[in-house]
Amino acid sequence: MAMRGVTSLNINGRPHPVNVYVTAGEGTKKGVIHGIEPHTPSETIKASIRFRTQSVTLVDARMLGDSQSAVLTFFGDILPRYVYYRGGEKECIPFRNTVQFCRACGAVGHRTDVCPQPDSPVCHTCGMRNPEVNHNCTPTCAICTGNHITGDRSCLKRLKPIRKQAAKPPKKPHKPAPRWFQSEEEESEWEYGRGGTRKSRSRTLTPSKNRAVETGQPGQRHPKSTSTPRAISQDNPNAQALPRSKPPGACPARSNPQADAVSYAQAVSPTTKHKPVTPTITEHPEYKRVVAENRQLRTELQEVKSRMARLESLLNQSSNTQSPASTPVFSQPVAQPVETQPPQTPSIAFLVQQIQLVFAKLGQMERTISDLSQTQNPRKRSCQNPGAPTRQPKESGITDSENTNHG
Repeated sequence: MAMRGVTSLNINGRPHPVNVYVTAGEGTKKGVIHGIEPHTPSETIKASIRFRTQSVTLVDARMLGDSQSAVLTFFGDILPRYVYYRGGEKECIPFRNTVQFCRACGAVGHRTDVCPQPDSPVCHTCGMRNPEVNHNCTPTCAICTGNHITGDRSCLKRLKPIRKQAAKPPKKPHKPAPRWFQSEEEESEWEYGRGGTRKSRSRTLTPSKNRAVETGQPGQRHPKSTSTPRAISQDNPNAQALPRSKPPGACPARSNPQADAVSYAQAVSPTTKHKPVTPTITEHPEYKRVVAENRQLRTELQEVKSRMARLESLLNQSSNTQSPASTPVFSQPVAQPVETQPPQTPSIAFLVQQIQLVFAKLGQMERTISDLSQTQNPRKRSCQNPGAPTRQPKESGITDSENTNHG
């Protein structure tokens, strides 16, 4: 703040007057008030300013050159609309910088004291370069090209537009803590993400439970007892206990807590036993082989049935031709067809043998399927009465042969 008292600088033994002021930092806003006595000190202006806007602080105040306007710098997000100077209400207008114009070279963007071409001949009224002595001079503004001199108060573009501050990203809404956590690790991760330290679930006990632990009432578990953890029950001894909380100095786990989290209900429930995944009976290779053989035997059986039907039709035709009771029918002579050798039909004994083989294979397939089903369902097999006599499979070969002999 001592730099604000500097009024001149000595350069090469020559004093140069200067005006030192504090630059506006980030988060500040400037306003202009009019009707102030010229050359009023900044301390006097700051001591005489009052305003009602909350959460705003007056940082600096200075006069604008020799005018009757003062610039007020506030720190905050809101610029006061009205301020009180020595008890009088004055309107506070947003401050806008003036567009810099050089009167030496007639260019816009810099001041005369820092002009790179101070000796360039330019008319200050119309802006013509290398003007003649008696030229036709018409006022022309270098900023807006209007019919007035550059920097006139009537110029609409004399002041720079108000620069809007960059939009700040919206604040994320505060997400309340979930009422229940699935595991200790999830609660620790949530606390660590908020910038806190890890804490144990014992802090979430209700006052009644805390009082019961302190007084040691019957029916309540002592904090130093070594009984079975709460995640293990008598009905479900295979359930895994929930992990205990780690000390506050331990490093947080980097794994995904949602993937490894196990809820308390899942750990206690008797239906959450890990059963080995066994393939179904339809995926067993033996079952597939039996199904293929069954399909092949069905096609062979269909062929045997068709042959049997043809054989029966041939036997019926031969019996009809040999019966004497048939009445003669007189008809015109018909040309006899050329004798052809009839197809060879298998004998009855061969067909019977083939049928017996088919039934034997079907019985073997039924026994194989029953063995596979009992292997896949051992529980169903154990539920059967061990003392009950087992039912012997029917011998298809003997039964078929007996039926054939009776026929």
